[in-house]
Amino acid sequence: MTDGAVEFHLARKDVDLGFRMKHMINPLERGHFCFRTDDVDAATERARAAGAEVTVEPKDIAVFGEPKIPVRLAFFKGPDGEICELMQQDVL
Repeated sequence: MTDGAVEFHLARKDVDLGFRMKHMINPLERGHFCFRTDDVDAATERARAAGAEVTVEPKDIAVFGEPKIPVRLAFFKGPDGEICELMQQDVL
């Protein structure tokens, strides 16, 4: 759902996603925050410089329905252990 400025995604809980994707974290186990950015690599470095534990380094994948949309994603843990995603669309 979106109002043009903010998006809200609903997803089913998937406790096996981290295992299937070979990630240390699972964003669908208990939910996560996502921040859209124009530069995932720079945002990841800012998170790391602020002391965040980057759990998935920036990588390009295709997600979001058909046709798949190319995005660049990274994940880190926030100060209370919450999962945070960084996303950059239109990477190609």
